[in-house]
Amino acid sequence: MKHFVVLVFLLAGSSFVSAQATDSLATDGIDAKIARLLELSGAEAQFLGAVDNMMAIQRQQMDSSAVPEEFWDEFSREIHSEGWQLILPDLTAVYRNNMTEEEIDYQIAYFDSPLGQQIVAKQGTIMQRSMAAGQQWGVTMATRVGERLQEAMEKE
Repeated sequence: MKHFVVLVFLLAGSSFVSAQATDSLATDGIDAKIARLLELSGAEAQFLGAVDNMMAIQRQQMDSSAVPEEFWDEFSREIHSEGWQLILPDLTAVYRNNMTEEEIDYQIAYFDSPLGQQIVAKQGTIMQRSMAAGQQWGVTMATRVGERLQEAMEKE
C-alpha cells in the first residue's frame, strides 16, 4: 500500500509539472504570436513616433534656455535604444490578458496581408496629424474656456 501511495504522489506530481510545462509552452507560443503581431502592425514605430511627438510638445512648452538641446538629444537616443524593450513585456501581457489566441491569429493574418501593410505604412502620418489636430482642439478649447470665464466674471 505504501508503494501505491508513493506512486500516486509521483504521478500526481509529474502531472502537475507536465501541466506547468504545457502552460509555459502555451504562454511562450502566444507571446511569440503577440511579438509577431506587434512587429507586423508597426507598433514599435508607432511607439517611438508617439514618444517623439510628446518630446516635441515638451520642448515647445519648456524654456529652451532652461533645458539644453543636448538633454533632449540624449533622452531621445536613450528612448530609441531601449524604450521599446522596456515596454514590450507590459504590452505583451496586455495582449495576452485581453485577447484570445484566435483574435491574435486573425490580426496577424490581416496585418500580414498587402492591404494590412498599406494601412500600417500610413499609421505614422495619421498619428502625427491626429496629435496635431488634438493640440489645435486643445488650444481652441482653452480659448473658449477663457472667453466663457471672462463673460461669467463680467456678469457678476
